[in-house]
Amino acid sequence: MDNATPQELHRQFAQRIKAFRTERGLTLVGLAALTGIGKSTLSNLERGEGNPTIETIWQLAQGLQVGYGELVGSAAPQSSAAAGVSVVLVDREDAERRIETFRMHFDAGACRQADGHAAGVSEHVLVLRGTLTVTTPAERAVLQAGEAWTFAADQTHRYEAGRAGAAALVSVVYPEAQPT
Repeated sequence: MDNATPQELHRQFAQRIKAFRTERGLTLVGLAALTGIGKSTLSNLERGEGNPTIETIWQLAQGLQVGYGELVGSAAPQSSAAAGVSVVLVDREDAERRIETFRMHFDAGACRQADGHAAGVSEHVLVLRGTLTVTTPAERAVLQAGEAWTFAADQTHRYEAGRAGAAALVSVVYPEAQPT
């Protein structure tokens, strides 16, 4: 990881958005339709302006069909925050499977609602501090510090911290690449 300035990180992020968008033959209007993010917001992000939230980055990654780590790049760890939840990408592995690991911090009672990932994606959650409730349409787990849970993340899921807040490591594991 390098010591890029915040301005350089914004520039790199902007370049990645545009490159992925053009590789897929998408216009800003087309990407806006896929992600639910306004065209003017996308245009600003492609110019390196603005500070996208976690949700915006995830929506872009989903719409562009890339991993969060691919989109933000491998420069210095980058933090995103929204509504009492902060997320930092701490590792990205592209060996047999793509695995992106995030450190998540939750303020007391903070929630994060996540859209489903691509088919076959799973998440592994290890709670480091506090209590974290993870809910999918089919299951619910209340995890204490030191406890872990794995679930199919290709469906909507929700994280909710207890009264004292929480911290967790979350690994997003993508399915094995299929031969073409």
